[in-house]
Amino acid sequence: MTALDQYERLESDGLWREKTGAQRRDVLVSFGHATLVISDSADRPLTHWSLPAVTRLNEGERPALFSPAPDAEETLEIADDTMIDAIETVRRGLLNARSTSGRLRFAISASFAALVVGLAVFWFPNALREQTLAVVPQSKRAEMGAIILGHLQSTLGQRCTSPRGQDALGAMSNRLFGPSAQAQIVVLPDGLEEAVALPGNIIVLDKSRVESAKEPESVAGYALAAFLDAEEKDALGPIIDQAGLRPTLQLLTTGDLPPESLEAYAISLTNSPQLIELRASILEGFQSQNVDITPLFADLESRGRLVPNQTNEADNQPVISDSQWIALNGICDA
Repeated sequence: MTALDQYERLESDGLWREKTGAQRRDVLVSFGHATLVISDSADRPLTHWSLPAVTRLNEGERPALFSPAPDAEETLEIADDTMIDAIETVRRGLLNARSTSGRLRFAISASFAALVVGLAVFWFPNALREQTLAVVPQSKRAEMGAIILGHLQSTLGQRCTSPRGQDALGAMSNRLFGPSAQAQIVVLPDGLEEAVALPGNIIVLDKSRVESAKEPESVAGYALAAFLDAEEKDALGPIIDQAGLRPTLQLLTTGDLPPESLEAYAISLTNSPQLIELRASILEGFQSQNVDITPLFADLESRGRLVPNQTNEADNQPVISDSQWIALNGICDA
């Protein structure tokens, strides 16, 4: 039983004044549903007061003087001790219930806010990333890849451009990726550990990877592994991951990353080694492209890298001709 249930049949006499200066009237005071009902002698309700809002104007005094609100002119004087105690008890009980309800609402609101923040922190960035990767067109990717390549060249030196060597790279690209990929392989003079794939299907190799290779399949292996990795993970992904939330949102809404984000990514490529990940899907890609992975493994092992203890079953079809391989070896000599 609640306090209100306990007093729902309680009634008493009282003196009610509608406003300041008005004559006081004899009234009947009774409990309603969370209200104090004030009726005339004919039992016609004159007004209803909200019990939680009722204010005691003369704490500790008898008769008790109540008001429907702290700033209201209306007053009610009650001399019946039982009614006075009942009003105080029920009013406090309703106030506490509202306070608890308010705390519950606050807790629910706080939980909802925490959920929103959690979504913003954990879900929204990932959703934004995936949406951005899904909508950025190939033309914009190629543009960003070219800008990053330009920054790399300003730091590492201009790309090697021997005409015959360029023809050999074109032939290798067609063999590995097919003409529909519109991919290009670029050799820079210095500064990259293994191979890097940029947006727009730009594969960047270091000169040393070409000159130290014993056979073209080794060079092709670096290029193909980088291409397959980017195809699976998306070469734009690491760029927007490094750029952060606001630049990614800018890319999604305006179609452009801030220039400083692209420059920062180029710098990061030269500051930290970009190592090929030889996961199962990459090895399967070599098999499907009919490229022997053994020369790549041999070159990686010669530089202290651990490689899987397995081979693929390529039919030893060369990636480029012997004359093209000779030209590729000298691509940086012009």
